[in-house]
Amino acid sequence: MLSLPLSGGMHAGSGEQQLVVSEVSAHISIVGRCSVSMSVSLLPVQLQQSSPSAHIIVTAARLTSTSKQQVLVNSMNILRMNCHALSIAAVELMPFHVKGPSLPELIPGQWDSLIQSSHAASSSANNVAAVLLSEPHFVQVDELISRIQGVVPCPLVGGVAQPNAWGENPWGGQRSLRGALFLGNRTYHEGAVGCFMHGPIQMDALCDQGCRPVGQAATVTSSHGGTILKLDHQTALLVVRQMFQSLSDRDRDMQIQIGLDTLGDGRNFVARNISSFNPSDQSVQVAVADVPEGSVVQLHVRDPHWARHNILKQIQRYISQLPEEVRSNPQQLGSLLYSCVTLAHEEEQMLQDALPKSAFQGAQFQGEFGPVPGGAQTNSFLHSYSSSFGLLRQAF
Repeated sequence: MLSLPLSGGMHAGSGEQQLVVSEVSAHISIVGRCSVSMSVSLLPVQLQQSSPSAHIIVTAARLTSTSKQQVLVNSMNILRMNCHALSIAAVELMPFHVKGPSLPELIPGQWDSLIQSSHAASSSANNVAAVLLSEPHFVQVDELISRIQGVVPCPLVGGVAQPNAWGENPWGGQRSLRGALFLGNRTYHEGAVGCFMHGPIQMDALCDQGCRPVGQAATVTSSHGGTILKLDHQTALLVVRQMFQSLSDRDRDMQIQIGLDTLGDGRNFVARNISSFNPSDQSVQVAVADVPEGSVVQLHVRDPHWARHNILKQIQRYISQLPEEVRSNPQQLGSLLYSCVTLAHEEEQMLQDALPKSAFQGAQFQGEFGPVPGGAQTNSFLHSYSSSFGLLRQAF
């Protein structure tokens, strides 16, 4: 439970103002020979009954951690839940579920208020932020994020649940590949669940990719879907081979990714897996739905040492830019972390060391939503091998 004391002129009722954001880590032991879906579907109902005024969004995570450094270790007969129970004083919450990339359906009037606030001049009273959780087979989640932020430019963080996040079936049956999403007391197996936050709240999004750019960049001059046909008017496979050959021996020994900058300015790379090479047409297949012509491409390597150094710099820079009131009272800051399952997760300890009194909740995911490092806060992407933070505080 993240409980952040607020100060200022907001008075929704008597008593001390509280900004509460909860990412509950819960053990659920399978009882009897019921199916996994039957067991876990009871959790959101129980949470809703215990906190009837809260908006609850839930998905599964392989491992969760908190600011108290409690870690839930994976085991065969224990299910782990990563829950976000958002109950925030003076901030309007707008939860939603979507099955596809279309904009979520909200209560009439909510889209108008979100659009008006996100396009208005900076105001501490009417900020917008969003959290999004996706099931692993929702391949259009990048398109959904782009549409949301195209209409409502706001910080957005979140993650993709792993296909096997529920763990093994202890009775030898098929494991759950889709996972499950919960919104309030409802269970979904498709799409994504999320929540807009509207009001005097500030969410700062930080994201560190575990991949370092290497070699020269090239521009996509011909493509089809996720297949790159030409780079700088040459066959894509030839150019990528030349890029690889120009790397140092150390970089060649690391896992290679393709960095895509669809904005075309060479500063907003998102690392993607290379799906395959096709010798017949000399093309390169990337693990994305579409590679627009004009995109800039550069090889990236997974470099844990570089990533560790980079995220520490980001955290230190962020803290130095916080208002003095927050730096001197770090308990006013709460952090949500969405981290790739393949990383060492040292960023958790880095944040806790830098802000020992701040509240922290985190989990490991299959994909992470957040901005490009150094890019616009209101332009999030689906990342791989990354750590994405949503740092919450009162807006000043």
